Amino acid sequence: MKRFFLIVPLAALLPTPLLAAGVDHSQHGSPPTPGGTLSAPAPAAGPAAGPAPAEEDLSHHHAPAKTSPPAPPADEHAGHRQGAPATGAPVVPSGPRLPLPTPEDIAAAFPDLGPHAHMSEPGYGKFLLDRLEAQDAADTTALAWEAEASWGRALDRVVLTSEGERVHGDTEELRHELFWRHAFASWWEGRLGVRRDDGEADGRDWAGVGIEGLAPQFVELSAVAYAGESGRTAFTLEAEYEARLTNRLILVPRIELNAYGEDDLPAGIASGLADAEAGLRLRYELRREFAPYVGVEWTRRLGDSADFARTAGERSGEARAVAGVRLWF
Repeated sequence: MKRFFLIVPLAALLPTPLLAAGVDHSQHGSPPTPGGTLSAPAPAAGPAAGPAPAEEDLSHHHAPAKTSPPAPPADEHAGHRQGAPATGAPVVPSGPRLPLPTPEDIAAAFPDLGPHAHMSEPGYGKFLLDRLEAQDAADTTALAWEAEASWGRALDRVVLTSEGERVHGDTEELRHELFWRHAFASWWEGRLGVRRDDGEADGRDWAGVGIEGLAPQFVELSAVAYAGESGRTAFTLEAEYEARLTNRLILVPRIELNAYGEDDLPAGIASGLADAEAGLRLRYELRREFAPYVGVEWTRRLGDSADFARTAGERSGEARAVAGVRLWF
């Protein structure tokens, strides 16, 4: 207790400005007491408590005036942020802007070619040997081919085709066609021409009309109707698809159906759906213009045509392994 009474007089001798200078009491949690004085907290009980500080009049100290914080600078990229709402005028992307094309620019880019402009383009020719192959069956080996030569322009061309099969040096099937083809839509063209059939039976002549083109799913489709002598009629449907396994390896399924309007006994043909051919060939393009291939082909006569074949001692259907080459120039 003696120490306590010695410290209190010493504290009273210190100058008041030293105790109050630089002290800002506006941020303290204890509110000022009435009259502008701040009451010091009572000393803690116990021998370890220090002396209570003397009361000091702080009424002449004022808390600094509160001012609003400065406004943040305007964000010049606010309109470019993703999801930021557009305010004010629309944001114009930076960078040079190309002028809009004038009617003169459009006319120069897309000139009017006129209805017969395609007639002025030069003609071109092409030869395609689509199939030249050896067919190996159980009791025979045959040589088969399918080729076409064409000349013309983009919209109109003349096409000569040849398709046949030779067995033991004899031509069993032979067909030639001469058609004019005219493009009437994207990837489609009409066909108008004549056809000649030769072989074991007497020759047959036909006039034909049809369409050929690229069906959905990139299926090459050909459908032709024929009218022949003595009221004969026929219809041929062919479909082919090229499945590109790699840039050079291509799998080609193919199917052909033939139907006739009436019986043709010398040729062994009955009315209705007479025969069907289905093939599967795998070719490898050494070059785009030259590709060897291997595969298998099935032939089948249907309906009464199958009965005609069995009556003549022939098979109504068989499967053949094939190997050949495809080329064009």
